[in-house]
Amino acid sequence: MNWFKMHLNWAMVFGWLLAIGACFVMCMIYFFAVGLALSQGWMASPSYPIMTIGAVIFSIAAILLSLGVSLWACIQKGISRGWAFLWLIPFGFIVLLVLKNRRALVNPEGPPATVPPVIT
Repeated sequence: MNWFKMHLNWAMVFGWLLAIGACFVMCMIYFFAVGLALSQGWMASPSYPIMTIGAVIFSIAAILLSLGVSLWACIQKGISRGWAFLWLIPFGFIVLLVLKNRRALVNPEGPPATVPPVIT
């Protein structure tokens, strides 16, 4: 079992940060390129639609990448994929972090693992 499967919550957080950070960097590069094209006269002056389209594209990419990370984590935790859409509502990601990993409770060689009885 690799680190990402052993630490699913940290893998989700790092995946979300990586997806949002990568899209933020790409958005900054895009805006720099558009600004450079405007300053050099390579592009017509009203560039707001072009900048808006770029921002929308990179925002959708960030949402899709983060949703993909959430779906992967739900599959690894053994819970319904529907829980991944909680990420789209404010503070819904906290529920994803709190949900228990049900795969850890299943014994891959047989019936579900049980807690041994306590002898007093």
